[in-house]
Amino acid sequence: MWYGSGFSFKGIAGALLLSCFIAGVVTALTSPVTAKNAAPTVSVNRIIKGDRLPPVPATKPKQHDSTPAETPVRKPTLVGCEPAFSPFAEPSRGHILSHCLT
Repeated sequence: MWYGSGFSFKGIAGALLLSCFIAGVVTALTSPVTAKNAAPTVSVNRIIKGDRLPPVPATKPKQHDSTPAETPVRKPTLVGCEPAFSPFAEPSRGHILSHCLT
């Protein structure tokens, strides 16, 4: 079976052993430092984090006039036409049409 392929059990076992050794060395070199002279760990107290913003001052609601404000009267759009601007986002330009299908 494997006679003509050039692979041998000894060669595969040696390559496997060498790759495990190299992986162990790389892992040991990239592990975190555990020496006595390493930087000390810092503990951060995050419990009082919400007190950094100043409190919002209490405001009184505005007094409105007894007369209701006049709402602008819009013409209905034509059938098959789309407005270029949203009447809610841009009320002053809500009457401008972009294109019509008919």
